[in-house]
Amino acid sequence: MASVLRWDLIGVLLLLMEACLLSGAYFTAEQKTDPWWRLDLEDVYCLRNVTIYNRQNNGAEVRAGLNPDRLSNRMIGKVTLQQTTDKTRPIEISVDPVVNARYVSVDLPGTNKILAMCEVEVGEYEDK
Repeated sequence: MASVLRWDLIGVLLLLMEACLLSGAYFTAEQKTDPWWRLDLEDVYCLRNVTIYNRQNNGAEVRAGLNPDRLSNRMIGKVTLQQTTDKTRPIEISVDPVVNARYVSVDLPGTNKILAMCEVEVGEYEDK
């Protein structure tokens, strides 16, 4: 089981996600095989960066693209052990080269995994 969230604002996209009705971080309820989370931006944006806060997901893959099937979208970054060591610092993933995307996902491949994060911020390139 995974979460699919929708977002409908234009401009800088910010998702403050707190599962359990705003009571804390998003966690899969139990250990799962290949847990994942996906955001539907409901329009196509040119992504600049993705930032993950309060996470414990060494090996998580961040993907973005136009396909609702998250595994068909391009991997734009992978969370390393070094990034998860300091839990006070967010994980910054710069999208280079840029990608046009409607969907952003975080996947944690493997068995007996718990996907844990509190906030995901998606930034877009804006025409000035």
